[in-house]
Amino acid sequence: GQKAYYTFTPSTSGKYVIYSTGAYENDSYVVLYNASGTQLASNDDGAGDHQFLLAYSLTAGTTYRYEVRYYSSSKTGSIPFTFGNVVAFVNSKFGCSYTSGRLFRHFVGWEEYENEC
Repeated sequence: GQKAYYTFTPSTSGKYVIYSTGAYENDSYVVLYNASGTQLASNDDGAGDHQFLLAYSLTAGTTYRYEVRYYSSSKTGSIPFTFGNVVAFVNSKFGCSYTSGRLFRHFVGWEEYENEC
């Protein structure tokens, strides 16, 4: 399907999350590459309802490239998604009380993070 590429160089090391926010019928997929083009991670339906969700630890000053695409080779159009530092994202969207709770663990795996509020 249609592909789009996004380059990102974090100024702060940490876990970052990217997830699609489109409609159920817009089955999408994400692949993360390092600057030399080596695939680091990918996700298809991690957010449920045919939406991708990928959380990955990125290093400050290192360039990464995300490939966002539709799963179907015949699907075209924009692919809406959200991206950001996972701790800041969860704190801003759900409040500080969630950073040690189940919802936060859904985004970062079962790692423990210090609350940044």
